[in-house]
Amino acid sequence: MSRLYLPVGAQSNPYPNPQTERESLLARLWETKTLLPGSRTMEIQALKDYVQAQECKIQEGYYGNPNPEPPKPVDPDKHRQDIGALKEYLAYRRRKEKAAGLRP
Repeated sequence: MSRLYLPVGAQSNPYPNPQTERESLLARLWETKTLLPGSRTMEIQALKDYVQAQECKIQEGYYGNPNPEPPKPVDPDKHRQDIGALKEYLAYRRRKEKAAGLRP
């Protein structure tokens, strides 16, 4: 079976030059990366409501940041201290459990 590669850039907009109000709404919906089944046949007013709702969600940050900041590098000395503190805590727990008879 052959593979079909679909374009994913700005050129893949299904309505690059919208001729009607419906096509312009569908293009705006495509820009929000939303697939709405039956959008080509639904009423214009309902389509306007969906487009407006999706654009408001994006402006409010409902979907989160699509490009989060990368994690900051960890200071090696702090990392060693954290590991040392964790080892001390685990040793304390082992001694405590051994004293309580929970560990052989």
